[in-house]
Amino acid sequence: ALVVAARYKAETGALLHYDTHEFATLEFDEQLWWRLVYKSFVTHLERACMASANTVSTVGPRLADALQAHYNLARPPAVVRNIPDAIALDGSAETQWPLRILYHGQVLPDRGLEALIDSIPLWKDPHHLTIRGDGDAGYLARLKARLAAAGKAGLVTFEGAVLPDEVMPLAARSADLGVHFTPLETIQRHFSLPNKLFEYIGSGLAVAVSPGLDLKRIVEGHGLGVVSADAGHEAAAAAINNLTQESVAAFRVKAREAAKLLCWEEERAVLSATLEPLLEKLSVVM
Repeated sequence: ALVVAARYKAETGALLHYDTHEFATLEFDEQLWWRLVYKSFVTHLERACMASANTVSTVGPRLADALQAHYNLARPPAVVRNIPDAIALDGSAETQWPLRILYHGQVLPDRGLEALIDSIPLWKDPHHLTIRGDGDAGYLARLKARLAAAGKAGLVTFEGAVLPDEVMPLAARSADLGVHFTPLETIQRHFSLPNKLFEYIGSGLAVAVSPGLDLKRIVEGHGLGVVSADAGHEAAAAAINNLTQESVAAFRVKAREAAKLLCWEEERAVLSATLEPLLEKLSVVM
């Protein structure tokens, strides 16, 4: 899309805003075919065409810094994080023990679910995990077989995805702790700042995450959960085992406070500030 937009701008004098949700040159960097065939091509196209953008935005601070350094941009891209609208939270939700732990989102091989499942035999307490989301039937079957082999199938419930407007209200009333132990084996993974983190926070949940720098900055900066030592199953188990009912309840209070800031009603101001100069230029031209 950037290539087409740059060509259109060159032909018409249009104004161009480029928003990138990935570091495109690293998107499939763990795969040899990508590094040999496509990486240099994608790098060339993005470098050539990004220079024509009037403004640039991306979804996380570390990714913005990497884009600026990689492409020698005069200023870092604006950071417009993937944050949902706020929802009304009823009262102060009671934290249960054992915990109701939630993973929601697409059920895919690169989401740290293997580490999460492998951590369960190491839990000190019989917390209950809900994995809510759609995925390939074969992959879901492999996750369930992994659970059965560990003898912990009774501690996990698999649920299908729900409608977007139901994601956060359902999380708010059915969970205490949201988890995302994203793998960190590639540089691209370290840029992860997924919308599920902000959905957990907006639902008033404590959170437990792997130590991606932007993930860690949000969780520790707002004091709303724990960060594991690494993305492996033993570290995930240790992070969960370090929790108490009291600490999770305190993290949930912090999450409710953070939700007032980490919502689209606040975040959209960044996008507005980025686009308004373009709109002013456009009104002058018109």
